Amino acid sequence: MEKIAVEKAVGSVLAHDLTRIVKGKSKGVAFRKGHVVGESDIPVLKDMGKNHLYVFELSDNALHENDGAVFLATLLEGPHVERAEPAEGKVSLFSSCTGLLDIDVELLKRVNGAEGVIVATRHTDSIVQKGDMLAGVKIIPLTIGKEVLSDIERSVVREGTPLVQVRPFHPLKVGLIMTGSEVFEGRIKDTFSDVIEQKIASLGGQVVKKIYAPDERDFLHDKAEMVMAEDVDLLVFAGGMSVDPDDLTPSVIAHFATDIITYGSPVLPGAMFMMAYRESLPIIGVPACGMFHKTTMLDLVLPRLFAKDRISGDFIVNKAHGGLCLNCPECLYPHCPFGK
Repeated sequence: MEKIAVEKAVGSVLAHDLTRIVKGKSKGVAFRKGHVVGESDIPVLKDMGKNHLYVFELSDNALHENDGAVFLATLLEGPHVERAEPAEGKVSLFSSCTGLLDIDVELLKRVNGAEGVIVATRHTDSIVQKGDMLAGVKIIPLTIGKEVLSDIERSVVREGTPLVQVRPFHPLKVGLIMTGSEVFEGRIKDTFSDVIEQKIASLGGQVVKKIYAPDERDFLHDKAEMVMAEDVDLLVFAGGMSVDPDDLTPSVIAHFATDIITYGSPVLPGAMFMMAYRESLPIIGVPACGMFHKTTMLDLVLPRLFAKDRISGDFIVNKAHGGLCLNCPECLYPHCPFGK
């Protein structure tokens, strides 16, 4: 920190806030710490009685906190991310669309290991709306060394992916097959399909074909062929996912699948969930627990499918940590630990 005459302070960085008092009218900060003194500031400072200032000298090897924050935010942002204007060394990042937030968590850890910078984000895999805040990027000191930012830049280039991006949701056409002879024969009322259709609609999708089917293998095969002929983007079987002898859904999915990702997931509720593919067509089996529980494994998988991600076995297994729903009296998902 250096004491300098006001006239010589142009281009320097203020070391502290400067308060301006107008008798009987106002008292407040006229220039904040970190402000870069400009030519037009000189007469205002003199009117405030400031003939000398405490300032930081910006060397050729450093950036002002705001400039550093903009540089870092620009470096870290990916598709469908927008920046706010810098203020007090911070830049906020916002979503420009509705979709699935994708944070490179390992890169986030490395960036935060650098001296003098912090990046705070929402949880990866969060559903975000247009305009939602995604992350805050801040430079801690008033100035930041260019070499620090260069080291981060090299790390980002090596990673090859942005730290923060949003994968927009696609308006998927969904085929829905409700299994169970008890519903097909009208013995009980269907209360399950509405739940699934609402979840699909909330992500911008539409059920274009819904069929009720009894627990008969040939019937299920025929109806599945019929639904797939509608050129759907996603095929959902609901119900009949247990190991009971009458529940045929897992074997029917296996019949059509070219790649079975899992039958069973380390998530409660949702242990009997099934994920498979017929070439590029995702096929999922949703257990009947979804009728009772508001949030299940389905809620963790659907957003990724709508973001056009291919579900892997690793994704399923990794959901074990945080995959226990606490069955709170009032469900606040996604603002809770489930699935994170």
